[in-house]
Amino acid sequence: MAPRSTHKTEYALWMKRNGLTHPAAADVLGISERTSKQYAAGVHSTTGQTYEIPEPVRKLMRARDAGVNIDIKLGIVPVVRLEKAG
Repeated sequence: MAPRSTHKTEYALWMKRNGLTHPAAADVLGISERTSKQYAAGVHSTTGQTYEIPEPVRKLMRARDAGVNIDIKLGIVPVVRLEKAG
C-alpha cells in the first residue's frame, strides 16, 4: 500500500463533518467501503496513484452537506431520490 498523505483529504474532512464511518459513507454515496477508504487516503490502494473523486460523487457529497438525504438504489439504471433533511 502507498504511504498515506499527512494532510486530510476533502473526502476525509467531509466524512468527519458528517459524522460518517467508511461503511456509512459508502452506503450514502453508493460506493464500496474500499473505494471510500481510497478516497479518504487520497491514493489508490494498489497503484499508489492520486485518487480523484469523480464529479457525480462530489455532487452527492455537496448535497449531503446541504442537508439533502440521498437514497441510492442501484439496478440497471441508478435511481436517486432526494429528500430535504428534516
